[in-house]
Amino acid sequence: KNFAELFPDSLESEYYKYLRDSVGGKPVSTTILKSPNHRYYETSFIPLLENTTPYAILIMARDVTESIDREKELVDLNSELQVQNEKLHKANTELEQFAYILSHDLQSPLRKIRTFSKLVIDHEGLPENKTYLEKIDNSAKRMKELIDDILDYSKVNNQHEALRAIDLTELIEEVKVDLELMIEKKKAIVSVPSLPKIMGVKHQLSQVFNNLIGNSLKYSVADPVITISFKMIQKTILGNVTDCIELKITDNGIGFDQQYHEEIFTPFKRLQHSQQYEGTGIGLALVKKVIEMHHGEITAEGKLNEGSVFTIMLPVNKVM
Repeated sequence: KNFAELFPDSLESEYYKYLRDSVGGKPVSTTILKSPNHRYYETSFIPLLENTTPYAILIMARDVTESIDREKELVDLNSELQVQNEKLHKANTELEQFAYILSHDLQSPLRKIRTFSKLVIDHEGLPENKTYLEKIDNSAKRMKELIDDILDYSKVNNQHEALRAIDLTELIEEVKVDLELMIEKKKAIVSVPSLPKIMGVKHQLSQVFNNLIGNSLKYSVADPVITISFKMIQKTILGNVTDCIELKITDNGIGFDQQYHEEIFTPFKRLQHSQQYEGTGIGLALVKKVIEMHHGEITAEGKLNEGSVFTIMLPVNKVM
């Protein structure tokens, strides 16, 4: 019997290909082949010649399974170390940003507090003291806002929090209740469709929509219209095709220059003048961090004085 009769299931295998090559007089040296029993062999096919014509094939195979397994473990370990290094780099970048805010943004209100406190102390009884005290109070209030936002940002980590089914429609309606006074004051229209449930950490996703809708209200001129729309898509996440929801939050506010579409997610980065619009510049950074912790994505599009569109992609089910 020939090879094809003895091993009909192996005719498409690498082993058979190399065997045919060697029968044709072409030696194959030290290739790694996987056997049907899932072991690895370092294999050589050497034609034995008589007057340049092969009369037999010498096949030598050495079991190298343990070496291959160790090599795979090293590759996996290296990949894990690379992931950890990336996380460490990201953490260091955030620490640098925190150091900047502590050394720069917090210094400004602190200088004002010291300056106006000294004026009150040195000029006791002056009518201007009430104004000085108000400035001190405003500076202290800003410092508290910065510290609170830093704490919120540092606490975003859902790896240790259980994911639960969340009705996005209910969640956004709750956010609208929180922002009710601002919505009424601005005479804004916030349009929300019936949205599906997804798996997530509720208080974190609430922060996402509170910041996004709140920003649309804050950076508006007149008659704000905020529209939320969605569609279902599929994305590959961690190597698996996953059902996802793509949400768009569209507004007709002041917008932004599209060249800054990535910078707006940087902690403490503000495109608008701090005296014109309140805020600490950490809201969108927190939004991005929450979305990424849920294995999602967020992008932004804007046009100056025409509005902005924030697009969020979130997996519907828990990502394994």
